[in-house]
Amino acid sequence: MKDPLDDVAPDIDRSWRDNFTLTALINGATGADIAASLAEANDHVKLSGETAGDVFGPPEQYAASLNLPPDPRSDVGHRVAAVVPGIMGVLAMQLVGLAVRPIRDGQPMSVTWGHALNTSVIAASMLLLAFQAAPILTFMTRHRVLSILGAGAWFALILVPVVLMKGVLTTVSPWPVCLAGIVLLLVTVRLYLGLPDGADQVAFPRAEPSKLVSARWMHRAMAAGFPLVTLAIAAMLWVIPGQR
Repeated sequence: MKDPLDDVAPDIDRSWRDNFTLTALINGATGADIAASLAEANDHVKLSGETAGDVFGPPEQYAASLNLPPDPRSDVGHRVAAVVPGIMGVLAMQLVGLAVRPIRDGQPMSVTWGHALNTSVIAASMLLLAFQAAPILTFMTRHRVLSILGAGAWFALILVPVVLMKGVLTTVSPWPVCLAGIVLLLVTVRLYLGLPDGADQVAFPRAEPSKLVSARWMHRAMAAGFPLVTLAIAAMLWVIPGQR
């Protein structure tokens, strides 16, 4: 499949171009500004006959030196707004999942310290990504092995407490908890469907706005995914025998 940026910067090495684009995106630049910068850099490379690395130096440093204005959609408020539905969806799945078996068995629901820590870690991680997306993504792209190890440690941190920390924090009726989870799912769906329809202007800088790649499909997928996954988890917990 042809890289759309080949039309913007055909004379620039793809590796240099990709690293420049990634760094600029992480720093919050708009797709249009990135494409324009690449087109200008391509003109210099074509005229000089040298490589982009010879003319501009490392792509990460060059991208940072341009100080491209940030995309208004990349500010903290917009990033938090994009993360909140995910936090609510995860919390909704937790609430429904915790309530299923007690409802089935006609028993009160026990909330353990492990459940509380699990939910807190997930929510804190999403907020951290919203506020510190640039340094986190930069680290992940430059240190892939450490990133994989970190992801494994993160999964362990959210799974191990549920298994090992069995101390009961509180006991409540499962019905209000399940209802709260369902309400949060409905709110999650509404928030995802209301997110702005972003477009990839880096990949298609010369396309008409109506032809730009839309992020709406992803928002709709997330809006449908959380209820479907929650339903699957609830069905599995209901069917699989557990302690009564």
